Amino acid sequence: MSVLTEPNAEPIPGYRLLEPLGRGGFGEVWKCEAPGGLFKAIKFVEGPAGLDDATSAADEEWRAIERIKSIRHPFLVSMERVERLGGRLLIVMELADSNLDKVLRQRQRAGAAGIPRDELLGYLAEAAEVLDLMNARHGLQHLDVKPKNLFLVSNHVKVADFGLVSGLGRFRAGESPLGAVTPLYCSPEVFAGSISPHSDQYSLAAVYHELLTGAVPFAGKNARQLMLQHTRDAPDLGRLPPADRPVVARALAKVPGERFASCLEFVRALQGGRPARSDRISAVGDSPDRINAVTTSAGPGGSESLPGFRLARCLERGPLSEVWQAEGPDGRPRQVKYVYGFDQGAWKVQQEAVARLRELRHPALARTDVLLNGPGRLALVGDVPGPSLRDRWQECRAEDGSGIPRTELLHHLRQAAEALDALFEQFGLLHLAICPRSLRLEGGRLVVADFGLVPLFWLPAGRSMAQINPRHAAPELFERQVTRSADQYSLALVYHEMLTGSLPPRGRGRSMLPLARPGLDLGLLGPADRDVLARALHDEPPRRFASCGEFINALMG
Repeated sequence: MSVLTEPNAEPIPGYRLLEPLGRGGFGEVWKCEAPGGLFKAIKFVEGPAGLDDATSAADEEWRAIERIKSIRHPFLVSMERVERLGGRLLIVMELADSNLDKVLRQRQRAGAAGIPRDELLGYLAEAAEVLDLMNARHGLQHLDVKPKNLFLVSNHVKVADFGLVSGLGRFRAGESPLGAVTPLYCSPEVFAGSISPHSDQYSLAAVYHELLTGAVPFAGKNARQLMLQHTRDAPDLGRLPPADRPVVARALAKVPGERFASCLEFVRALQGGRPARSDRISAVGDSPDRINAVTTSAGPGGSESLPGFRLARCLERGPLSEVWQAEGPDGRPRQVKYVYGFDQGAWKVQQEAVARLRELRHPALARTDVLLNGPGRLALVGDVPGPSLRDRWQECRAEDGSGIPRTELLHHLRQAAEALDALFEQFGLLHLAICPRSLRLEGGRLVVADFGLVPLFWLPAGRSMAQINPRHAAPELFERQVTRSADQYSLALVYHEMLTGSLPPRGRGRSMLPLARPGLDLGLLGPADRDVLARALHDEPPRRFASCGEFINALMG
């Protein structure tokens, strides 16, 4: 059966094609709208003849992709669905923002030779982490590492197309693999028809050279010339900084055993021995004597996102963060939150922001280690949190169909209000992203999660409230106007939602007045609550209550 690839076609029922994103040696990639209105990417992979036949080769290729699909890592593009149709594999993947090839072209149009070195090394450290993991734990080489396969999602690299070359581009010793790989970045042994554990490192070194200088180390005009150059000639490294040349030369060694032990070791060497991933900067709600130096290693167990931690599964993924269940070095369950989407260029500003984050101390803040992993990369490590206010609401709904009892809800929100007011008075910071999931219940007390991320990292980077807190943000925040009563407004929406079950719609700024928001019916509240909520949700910030505590006291009146 043929697979139709054109706008509005549905090669998989419910997955509507929107526009082509690119074409490569294996097929083409389209942006699509998936069930639920989510946007995804579909890769149409041209398999060998007879892919739909029940041959052992086709089955082996299918199993290879299925194994890759089950692997999860923060810097690996996730494959969510795989189908075999009309002699093709259809792979549904998460949709990226861009790739490093496009970033390079943008920088060159702006007059630069390539991507700034510090920024580039941050990207390659993330790519190296995934390549080492797949090599050490799963015995896999990517074999087509190139800028177009290094995607950006919220300013972080995610490696794509793992397993396609080894699964669909198999070749025997002595056969040319040029139809399966990209000759500009291909290692000598792959040209010769074999694979080594260091093949991807060679490609990563060629990618580094191009993204930094704008030129590849071998400039053959066709595949045959490139094959001869990669297998016989010395690379032209004259465009690199002098300190980089011996490092890249080693990674581009013709003999695989003469290269670095891992991709991450190669990146560390470029960084002059500095850790390739994590530098422990500070802790929130913790004592300084618990802060130790952090490095990342790639050993027999593979590279890890955090040293000594084993990531188990992704619990939550959004445009600006990912939350992972993990096991700590001592075997205890931990939670790791990766924070994306803030400026990669202002390294000093980021360090100052993390230093301010360290200063935040209050009984209502969770104890969290803060890892600044390089420009634009932050990880928050803490104990597994208790249930959120949203979880408690769902529990109440399952029991008797109502929301959280009013007395209990006011008890929780009073603790939140006291903490928010105290943190503002002491540090001059607002939360700005209060929602039911940011309020956690820990042993009978309320804990406020993610305090400081919005004012210190996301708003300065120009992130919109539509990305950060679309349902519960005060309307002025959509116009980038921060007011003292913004958190009060969010608390009022949380109160209404947790008590009545009526969710506020996604905000669009002042054009959608709070009391006219469809779905937010103050008539669901008791008469005494209506006037209080109407004031806390007023479109004009000065007409709200003076503080969060005053708002909650009015409800308790």
